[in-house]
Amino acid sequence: FCGFDGKGDSRVESEKSRLSHHCRICRSDFDFCGDSSEKPSAPVTLMNIIVLGLNHRTAPVELRELLAIQDSRMGEAMGRLMAYSGIKEAMYLGTCNRVEVYAVVEKGDWGFRQLEDFLVSTHFSLSSEDLLPHLYRYSDDKAIAHLFRVSASLDSMVVGEPQVLGQVK
Repeated sequence: FCGFDGKGDSRVESEKSRLSHHCRICRSDFDFCGDSSEKPSAPVTLMNIIVLGLNHRTAPVELRELLAIQDSRMGEAMGRLMAYSGIKEAMYLGTCNRVEVYAVVEKGDWGFRQLEDFLVSTHFSLSSEDLLPHLYRYSDDKAIAHLFRVSASLDSMVVGEPQVLGQVK
């Protein structure tokens, strides 16, 4: 429980002391509650969250359409995605203006390569050379911030349109 400046917020001091055995995240730094000498009894594993995608700003509609996965093929496609080594969880987001794959991975760089391979393999006529220049990549807090921007329709052609939030759900 931290304020935006990374210091304790007096409004939550009582809650902080009540939950002193829990960990907190302050800005981007991992911090333990309570005494600074307190360490967890088990190793802490942080998730590597990544997103790889393209949208109306980075790729023409023809390329976005090639990467669209039909509902009837979604189960098979997600099964293939989860079969890649190092991918723990995944989510595909496809709209008329974007195709994005979110994943929790063991290693960020390796995860991006796996997601690139997955997207290229969704359409046999597509090559890496055609796809890679159009992709954007975000990891960890930038990936989460991007998902919130997408969900809030701040990264849409029509800012504020309500359909994207429903598609993310």
